[in-house]
Amino acid sequence: MNHLTFKNIGLICFALLISFTSFACSKPEKKVEEIENPAQVLLTGIDVSNYNGQIDWQKVKESGVAFAFVKATEGITYKDPMLDANSKGLQEAGLVYGFYHFFRPEDDAIKQAKHYLESIPETEESKFLPLVVDIEVNDKVPTATLMNRLEKFVKYIEKHEERKPVIYSYSSFWNENFKAKFQDYPIWIADYNPYLENPILPQEITKWNFWQFTQKGKVPGVNGAVDRSFFQGDYEDLVSMLD
Repeated sequence: MNHLTFKNIGLICFALLISFTSFACSKPEKKVEEIENPAQVLLTGIDVSNYNGQIDWQKVKESGVAFAFVKATEGITYKDPMLDANSKGLQEAGLVYGFYHFFRPEDDAIKQAKHYLESIPETEESKFLPLVVDIEVNDKVPTATLMNRLEKFVKYIEKHEERKPVIYSYSSFWNENFKAKFQDYPIWIADYNPYLENPILPQEITKWNFWQFTQKGKVPGVNGAVDRSFFQGDYEDLVSMLD
């Protein structure tokens, strides 16, 4: 039977040390947000609210950002203080844009939908992307109730707008609350793993439309960090969603 000598053991330890050092020092793939010009890979956009302050939308557009979503409302009474200013600035800059509503499961779904629709600034010339509903909290509402209220909300929006709204959420929240529901709606998924080529999708979902890949983006015209997203498609595909 073979046995190890002290010399053999020393050689094995040295080899293992070299292998570990090589692995630990290997350079990971470039992060999504470190790509020098993400627009050459996929169209990029941002989403903002009053927390981002005054925004220079012309600078945002000139930086290569292709689209933007601005917060419109939350629940049944709240309207974002920067909604009108952001909407006007986006129109003047000629940037493709849309709106989002932060859904509160504890509030009446139809009242939320009406509040959202009534708060969107009126314009005769500008078209915007499908309305977005941001659902990421349950307000301690039972899953069945949450799902029922969200369904009422999206159906009301869809009937009024004559197009399906986009649903924004996290995969984990979706899997916990929706299962196979809403798979026929456009999806905007939040996934901040910086080394993924695609976001991790909820069960039963096979395609993403928008992917929010970071909350710490830097964009000229916006002070501080800003959410950044990719769009799955080219500019023609993006424009085709306007109405």
